[in-house]
Amino acid sequence: MTDVAQNPLLQRSVAQNPFASATAFDGKQHVTFQIDRQLFAASMEEVGDIVDVEELTPVPRSDKTIRGLINVRGRILTLIDLRACFGQKILPFRKNEAAITFEYRGEDYALAVDQVKDIIGLNEASLQTNLPSLSKTIRTCSKGIYRLDKNLVLVLSMTNTMQLVVRRARNSKSDAWADIIEQN
Repeated sequence: MTDVAQNPLLQRSVAQNPFASATAFDGKQHVTFQIDRQLFAASMEEVGDIVDVEELTPVPRSDKTIRGLINVRGRILTLIDLRACFGQKILPFRKNEAAITFEYRGEDYALAVDQVKDIIGLNEASLQTNLPSLSKTIRTCSKGIYRLDKNLVLVLSMTNTMQLVVRRARNSKSDAWADIIEQN
């Protein structure tokens, strides 16, 4: 179990929710976020930081899943648009848009999300992996689904999501971009 004092994401969660505590987590810790009206989660083992995107530099001739480049504390990261990955309406860039950073093949990337919600513990034994009712794209990126009270939480695999981004880039003739991602 991660110590709250050593994990800034947990500190942020505990600070925002006075009822949360490190001992309240019942399983593997996940950051939850929203895209459109759907709740998603990513394992804290795969997530680096939660950031607010101040500025975005578009990448010419890239696939629509590549939102652009962002600067996070001096590091240049590719911002992936999950809405585009899932075939949803792409929203225009807005200052202070939420993003979650992660590492793929030794390079840092970020996922644009509508809103970061909370950090919760999810018990892996409760993960449902048979997802026939979901779209093929979301099934490809998903590790499974949790039922929490009245909500369904789709757990994403960052690796599977990046593999989808590479396939989409290849299909849209953005081979140079796909090559850059795959060479790392």
